[in-house]
This record gives sequence, C-alpha cells and structure tokens, in this order.
Amino acid sequence: MDQDPAAVPPGAGTGEGAGVVLPGADALLAPGRVVMMTTVGGAGPRSRPVTVFADPAGRSGRVSVLATLGTAKVRQVGLLPRATLSGPTPPPHRGWFSAEADVEVGAAPEVAPGAVRMGLRLTAVRVWTVLGEGPYDNRVDELPVA
Repeated sequence: MDQDPAAVPPGAGTGEGAGVVLPGADALLAPGRVVMMTTVGGAGPRSRPVTVFADPAGRSGRVSVLATLGTAKVRQVGLLPRATLSGPTPPPHRGWFSAEADVEVGAAPEVAPGAVRMGLRLTAVRVWTVLGEGPYDNRVDELPVA
C-alpha cells in the first residue's frame, strides 16, 4: 500500500536510517568541490555549476565563489543577495544537500582584472539521505551552521 506523503513526518523515511553518518557542512562545501549555485533575478531562478573556494578570512560557515563582474549571477545577487548551493553528498554518504546563504560581492583584483568574489554566509544546510529505492526511503536532516 502506498503511503500518504502527509503522513511521513519531516526527517523520517520508511527505510532504515539508524547509524547513518552525515557529512558536515565543511565536507559538503570543501574548497575545490563543484556544486550547483541557484540565484533569483527578474527572469526567475537560474542555476549553474560553480567551484567552491575557502573564505579568504578563514571564517567558519562561510565559503566563496569567483565570478566576473557583469555576469548574470552577479547581477542577480545584486537584486536579491541570496543563493542556494546544492549537489550530491561526498562518498560514502548516499544523498544530496542544499545550503542556503546570504551573499556579499566584492572586487577580487588579486585574482584577475574584473574578477569578483562572492562571499556566502551559510544560513541553513540540509542533507537528504537516500536509504532505498522507494519514494519515501529517505530522510532529511538539518545540519548546524556556524
């Protein structure tokens, strides 16, 4: 018998979830990882792959993305300074993550002429753990953000 989605509480799946080791936000957004970045502008949401860089000041709960001044992602965060980073979780975990962030844009002339650094301060991080092949064989966990 199919289970009603409304009857499945958040964070609960129908598979076995005990003993699942969740990756931390640092592993999800480790420097060099390529993730999807979604921003929202006048034409709606837009997603694109980006490479994650460490926060130059070494602050916890923060990462950065490099871009060129005038690109769509820079224009969009100028209108709404928020972004979502998402992608698959690193092995051995089996699942996906989503990290919401506030964004600040600043010049990065040390990188290249016209380069900007988008500083992302994480506000929420969620991990979906896939436990099986069924429609409710997963669980969602909220990770602490520094």
